[in-house]
Amino acid sequence: MPKFSYGDEIQIIGVLKEPIRSRNPEEFDFARYLKIHDIDAVFLSYILSHIKVIKKFEAKTLNPIEILKKLTYEIKIAGLKIFDELLPQSEASFIKGLILGYRGEISKDVQQYFINTGTYHILAVSGLHVGIITSMFFVLTSFLRVSFVFRVLLTILGLIFYAFVVGLPPSVVRASIMASIVLIGMAIERRIDIFNLLGFSAIVILFFDSKQILHPGFQLSFSAVASISYFYPKIFNFFSKNFPFATKWFILPIASLFIASISAQILTLPFVVAYFSKISIISILANVFIVPLVSLAVPLGFATLLLYPISGFIAQMMANSLWLTLNLIITLAKFFAHLPFAYIEVSKEISFYIVLILFSLMVFSKIKFQSPMKRITFAVLILLNLYIYIAPNGVISILSNKLNAEDSNLEITVLDVGQGDAIFVQFPDGKNLLIDGGNKTFNFDPGQRIIEPFLRKKGIKKIDAILVTHPHNDHIGGIPYILEKFEVGTVIDNGLNYNSSIYKRYLELIQSKGITHITVRAGNKITLTEHARIYVLHPTDEFIKSNDKEDNYGSGHDANNSSVVIKIQYRDNSFLLTGDAEKEAEDSMIKIYDTFLKSDWIKVGHHGSETSSSPAFVSKVKPKWAVISVGKYNKYNHPSDIVLRRYNLIGAQIHRTDEEGAGVFRSNGKDIEKIQWRN
Repeated sequence: MPKFSYGDEIQIIGVLKEPIRSRNPEEFDFARYLKIHDIDAVFLSYILSHIKVIKKFEAKTLNPIEILKKLTYEIKIAGLKIFDELLPQSEASFIKGLILGYRGEISKDVQQYFINTGTYHILAVSGLHVGIITSMFFVLTSFLRVSFVFRVLLTILGLIFYAFVVGLPPSVVRASIMASIVLIGMAIERRIDIFNLLGFSAIVILFFDSKQILHPGFQLSFSAVASISYFYPKIFNFFSKNFPFATKWFILPIASLFIASISAQILTLPFVVAYFSKISIISILANVFIVPLVSLAVPLGFATLLLYPISGFIAQMMANSLWLTLNLIITLAKFFAHLPFAYIEVSKEISFYIVLILFSLMVFSKIKFQSPMKRITFAVLILLNLYIYIAPNGVISILSNKLNAEDSNLEITVLDVGQGDAIFVQFPDGKNLLIDGGNKTFNFDPGQRIIEPFLRKKGIKKIDAILVTHPHNDHIGGIPYILEKFEVGTVIDNGLNYNSSIYKRYLELIQSKGITHITVRAGNKITLTEHARIYVLHPTDEFIKSNDKEDNYGSGHDANNSSVVIKIQYRDNSFLLTGDAEKEAEDSMIKIYDTFLKSDWIKVGHHGSETSSSPAFVSKVKPKWAVISVGKYNKYNHPSDIVLRRYNLIGAQIHRTDEEGAGVFRSNGKDIEKIQWRN
């Protein structure tokens, strides 16, 4: 493969595709993310050896901005290589994200430590980093025999250069604009209002790219600065009056960090909850310890880069100090993240209530009272009103419950887990049932990547019951992870022995966590909620006995036909969930249940394979909705055209996860509605 770099024109063979939109509710929307960054398509190529450089970069053919981009890109690449050479992999990947804006190599575990401790902002090059760099430039220029104004000019040019090196993210552009204006104000001896400065920075960024207002980085960056600017003086004055010792010279730096951390949390909290579904309890304390170390690591990182061309030995000595600092930062983040009270997981919907509370508090702070008693009385009234309207048994909830008493909903979400099944049922009383867990591969766990984020964003902390239809990997794959991460009330399965490492792990977790484990057979009822009846239609004892033999371990056909099949009856609506049941199982159910199989909605058996959905079975069920959970471009050519034709002939509406992603269906007991969950 030929060498090429920024600015070169290349020829490459591949496929141009539209970016994939989110396939499941609450999932990261890759297409939306790319759109915000002005990327409209993705290009896939598997023949890298065919890349040809048509035209090399020529400075004279490009405008100054492109030349600057080329130069800063090459410097960034050189910096990445230096860190790779001088530091171990973990610390190198961390510092590359910290000062060069390249976070692609930071492990998911390390990122999660910082998310859980409310210190993730240090991984995004932002105001903290720009502030440190501004100070560095200003100190370095002080050694030059130049005027103050010229030092300001050099520092601003340095900030612009650095912003290009890290790729012009909104947080850096915002901080650089603000720092530059403050420096100009110092040069002309003018004091600048921080909120005017913040507003001007936002206008400049949005003038060039209005889509940035949708970017989480833009929202978090501006809300953090606004929050610190507004609340820091008020909180500092409160501490000064009530805790005078906090202003002593040896305590002041720690107190200032503590107050700044509290201040930053206030207005960023709604955004953090909306994007991460977490509230970090430990964040204030974690920031007090970690931020000073970051303030040390950033100059050490830059010193390492600057010294490397001069002396590799001195650069290595500097890198050793940097390694120690980075290692301590990661260790502290891990320590705080693993504390039992480090964070709480919440539903993203509470971000609305947080905004309501913050607005009430800000209004309260603006009102002047003649006596302390009036202030206390007004505060109590605000809190009581918030409680009455927001609390679980408050006015809103009571009115909502009364209005919806005759219109409570049952919701079924068929998640898109590729070639597998994972279905979440939420009943009107809040009880829930997870059916299967998708297909786990060597580098993909649907429990971790799809099911957990979906449940967390919905505010689900406990899964009342998990039903494993049968022990094949494409149905049980993500369940062990879910058993590890969630409180689970009951696990239900068919009791079929199966020889796989995932199945063994599944049984071990059930036993070690003391989870109630129930084996069901045709004719049983699952008692989970008073609002719906859950009937077990399959398997019979005969199917299990004929398939539960050692020589059948791994036999797909036999395990499929031992799938647990349930029917959920909610008022006038019925839902049939068939696992991977094939023709033999269907014939058995027809013989036993006949017309009781009639259902409004069916999860089509075995991903729409021709071995399932026999004409007799389809005519007995005669659903209005047929949902097929199947992987895009799967090697089995599921679903079968024959099966699709059978459901089309009876007038069923078909939802395929390979074409539409997850399907969300809501029933009020009379009608079933397909919900459009994408924005």
